[in-house]
Amino acid sequence: MSDLRFLIIHDTERSEEPLSDNGEAIDGVKSFLSSKDHDVVEVRNVEKGLELVRSDGFYVVMIDITMPGANGVEALKEIVNTKAPEWIIVFTDEQTKALAIREVGTELCAYLKKPVDSNELKVLIDNILLIFSLRQEISGKTKSVSQLKVLNEISREALLSRDKETMLWKIARLINEELLYFNVNIFLMDKQENRVVLNAFAGGFGEDLVAGFSLKPGEGIVGWIAENRKPLIAGDVRNEPIRIRGFSFEEDILSELGVPIIFNGKVHGVLHVESKELNAFTHDDIMVLETVADQMALSFEKSRLSNDLLDAFNLSSTINDSLPVSISLVYQSLQIKYANQTFYDSVNTAREHVLNKPVFDIFSGDLAQKLNLNQQLIDVFETGIPVSHTNVHHVTEYHAEKALNISFIRVQAGEKPLVMILGEDVTEFFHKTEQLSRLREISIAMQGVFERDKLLHMILTSVTAGFAMGFNRAFLFLVDKTTGKLNGIMGVGPTSREEAYKIWGELSQRSFTFHDYMEDMETDKAINSGLQETVEQISFDLKEDRNVLTETVNSSEPIHIVDAWENPNVDEKMKKTLASSEFVTIPLIAKGEVIGILLADNAFSGRLITKESIEELNMFAAPAALAIEKANILKDLEVKVEELEYAYQELAKTHDMLIRHEKLAAIGEVSTRLAHEIRNPLATIGGFAKSIPRKYEDRERTIRNANIIISEVSRLENILTNVLDFTKANTPKKTLVDVNELLRDTIKIAEGNAIKNNVIISLELSEKKLALKLDETQIKQVFINVIQNAFNAMRDGGALGIKTYESMDGIWIEIHDTGSGISEEFLDNIFDPFFTTRGDGTGLGLSISQRIIHNHNGKLEIESNVGAGTTVSILLPVNT
Repeated sequence: MSDLRFLIIHDTERSEEPLSDNGEAIDGVKSFLSSKDHDVVEVRNVEKGLELVRSDGFYVVMIDITMPGANGVEALKEIVNTKAPEWIIVFTDEQTKALAIREVGTELCAYLKKPVDSNELKVLIDNILLIFSLRQEISGKTKSVSQLKVLNEISREALLSRDKETMLWKIARLINEELLYFNVNIFLMDKQENRVVLNAFAGGFGEDLVAGFSLKPGEGIVGWIAENRKPLIAGDVRNEPIRIRGFSFEEDILSELGVPIIFNGKVHGVLHVESKELNAFTHDDIMVLETVADQMALSFEKSRLSNDLLDAFNLSSTINDSLPVSISLVYQSLQIKYANQTFYDSVNTAREHVLNKPVFDIFSGDLAQKLNLNQQLIDVFETGIPVSHTNVHHVTEYHAEKALNISFIRVQAGEKPLVMILGEDVTEFFHKTEQLSRLREISIAMQGVFERDKLLHMILTSVTAGFAMGFNRAFLFLVDKTTGKLNGIMGVGPTSREEAYKIWGELSQRSFTFHDYMEDMETDKAINSGLQETVEQISFDLKEDRNVLTETVNSSEPIHIVDAWENPNVDEKMKKTLASSEFVTIPLIAKGEVIGILLADNAFSGRLITKESIEELNMFAAPAALAIEKANILKDLEVKVEELEYAYQELAKTHDMLIRHEKLAAIGEVSTRLAHEIRNPLATIGGFAKSIPRKYEDRERTIRNANIIISEVSRLENILTNVLDFTKANTPKKTLVDVNELLRDTIKIAEGNAIKNNVIISLELSEKKLALKLDETQIKQVFINVIQNAFNAMRDGGALGIKTYESMDGIWIEIHDTGSGISEEFLDNIFDPFFTTRGDGTGLGLSISQRIIHNHNGKLEIESNVGAGTTVSILLPVNT
């Protein structure tokens, strides 16, 4: 497994409801991370999850803060306060998100709306993995520089120190501080006693260790190394049979590494390091410690100092020349004393033209001015305080613009100090970071655009504009599910080479940014491309046509074409649109389906389409597809609103007509009630739908309004369903059914609401099988209606008892609740259509239930006392 660890927390132990709203997305991410050999831990208990966060150091924590039976926001606050994870991905709904942002903020947390979209979660995880990879790369380079510094310092101590004991303590501290090992021990051989003796140490145990502790050759890990003259890594000392714990406080040590200190074929001692982590050391650590041990051995054999110094210098030069960091050492006279090969390559100058030359003759004047080189070097010589510059942009005649990290560090070389200048080329890292930031900015902007044509134009502009990906042209094709065709929708870019040169010339006079484009969009200044008419005439049948576009839809994978004119996968219809033999097609995927295709080329600049540009375009495609899907959903909602408004108008007309006819007065009452129920949600839907285009840039407001619209539409559908159920004949379709089993199935459906309403359900069912011929679906609906009414009467909790028994008349089902009861003045009206005492009810539940029981030749009776509860008795005769 890699060092990148993920923890997923959701609490299902306190509820019998499955966590289905995030399950698919979480399972997909677990599978994806496991395929890349990342460690994924999933816990279904908040307390256990918090213990793991505090103790096990996860890089990413994913938590559902809408967990039943747990305070998700408080758990999130505790995770943030631990400062352990680098990223926290929060699954939430809008209400809980608002509370979490007030309590915790957004600095460490990325909030995803439930149910979590798998693609959106995967894009976020991909970005986290990319950032982690870049950090690992930088960390590796930084570690190389630290190792180089240690080698240089140890060389200096070994060559200059005359006090062996002082030198050993300095080296131990240096290794501990610079290479960050938890504890460092230096053992030397006592030839007279034939033992390996601890002479110096530094690190986590402080002064608890005792100099003079010793082991026999072959005894313990250190003794084994001394006897066998080989390095040894113990990744888990608990499983190492030769390990001896010299001190009681070493019980937390889990990994050890030691290398022999050998000179001239003789073992002089052992350099030994310890860690509290499992498998903390690698072969790279062996190489570093062996190099350190070699440097230490130099001081033990001064008679061979000159040869050993030469070897050390050659080794140091080889290491320095192999580093990807440019290194140069400068005298106080500001002349260059030493430089490695990377430095010579960076200034495009041979060694003989660099050494002993003034540093200002080597560094370009522009870079020297940016760094204030003269004053900075003087300050570092005088104060010894290192100076670092990050992301310094630099261009020379030998190379294009680069981003550099440059540091000045004072080092001691003999009696006179030097300044070491470290230069690291971070251009690629800078560009990737800039790329991610740019894509994030564009993605956020897209989420706030709901007018489809503007959104599509923004997507294609992001592909072609210089402030984004910079392709010459871009085309958008969308899948029409009803016709099974892939239709050309929009194209952006010049139509000819002359137009391209004209556009580039105008842009060279003005730096056109993404913010400029957004301002133009807000003022409707965005101009349609001349390609629009051409692309709108393109259409392919996904079943009949065989070309690169239909293949991209079917395979869901990008396709890079470099020989369009000869490629059989590019048909004649496509060639009429192309102006280049090279292009790339990228699938737009939303909810696991390809909804369209992006096609991009560099028809006029001739610039090659690189692997990096394809990866960037593919990353951009995911949020673009989500934005298009959201715009389509909004458009469908607007159509539904129009249909509902039309339906309301028709209902109003019908209502007026029915009122004129006294014979249809009852139907007129139904229409009036229905019109009243529909008017409020329709007004809400209309108001919020109209507000979305006016303030589409306010993303949170837009999402909130869209959710309100969806809720109101659902409410309308519920009203219409109840009305249809009430008005249609519904002749029972009877089969032989066990009433007790039917009740048990119904209770399983109602258990969630029972827990939510703090209602305890008890069953007293007949031991005898109660089988009747009845319509299972209709009778179950009756049970659900009665139980739901009972829940509504027990808002503060209570008890629901269900009893079945057989009598001479048939089978009785009694459902009793301990709710508020029904007053006598309402008992005579409870079966009337549309009669309800609740503001959010339709008043049809009991009417429908009574008719269903009547159609089964049964009867439904209600007894109730205010404050004592209600009993509903249902009789189903044996011969229904």
